[in-house]
Amino acid sequence: MATASEIADLQTKIAEAKDALHKLLLGDKETQVNFGTNRLTQWATAKPADLRAYIAQLESDLARLLGKARRGPIYPVGFPR
Repeated sequence: MATASEIADLQTKIAEAKDALHKLLLGDKETQVNFGTNRLTQWATAKPADLRAYIAQLESDLARLLGKARRGPIYPVGFPR
């Protein structure tokens, strides 16, 4: 069973990552997200897909901790024409 602090930590990370994505999509040159103690990541405007994948992973981790089934992230697949 997940502890309240684990759930709160994931919820905080999700909120920070979503805020970072919002700023990135609005045109901020660089956005940073704190991944916990001494772990900081910055994204340039060319990497919103990486940030979306990170958010999807965090949401999946949170759903697992809460005992809810959640699919993993869906990635687009290109097919030759």
